[in-house]
Amino acid sequence: MKQFIYPALYYADDENETSTLLIDDLDIIASSDTVENAYLSAKDHLQNFVDWSIKFGGVINPATSFKETCALNPKRDVLLVDVNSDAAPVDKNVSDEDFSQLMSLVSQTE
Repeated sequence: MKQFIYPALYYADDENETSTLLIDDLDIIASSDTVENAYLSAKDHLQNFVDWSIKFGGVINPATSFKETCALNPKRDVLLVDVNSDAAPVDKNVSDEDFSQLMSLVSQTE
């Protein structure tokens, strides 16, 4: 199992009553009505990104340190978002039929 920890910048929009988290290193953004729900959404997006990247050989950029993120964003609150992954690369010899089934599952979730 591998652990991934990324800093996320917190943005509050009081006018629209939304909270947004940005994991800048991976261009992941999550918004919701509360910071708690935005955090859970960011965590879910990070989990999916990491798992799919590992499975299909994508690039996972390294995380900027918490200290550096705070220094670069002195007027922002910074949270840490972490996930664990047991994902393994898929067999490169996956049949076209298996790939088609996978793609139909992906399109159903969108």
